[in-house]
Amino acid sequence: MPATAHKPPTTLLRWRETNTPHGVTKELAAKAAAALGFTETQLVHEALAYFLPRALPQYDPDFDLLTEADLVAIRARVPQEETGTVLSSIID
Repeated sequence: MPATAHKPPTTLLRWRETNTPHGVTKELAAKAAAALGFTETQLVHEALAYFLPRALPQYDPDFDLLTEADLVAIRARVPQEETGTVLSSIID
């Protein structure tokens, strides 16, 4: 790769001195990578790709805006103040 080619960002990874439920040694990572036919970098990517969907909440994407019927239904369920005066608003 030429010296001027774009290089993706890198992250320093410090291996643990002993294997624990929350970290592994370089030796164990090397054995796992070899057993799976991965490089150590691929092993870390696979582990993160496996772990993150289980650890972080997954939400369905919002594709559509609310319809007028949706807004009417929401307004019907939320008590509306009949008294009072709006002094200022950030919404037109």
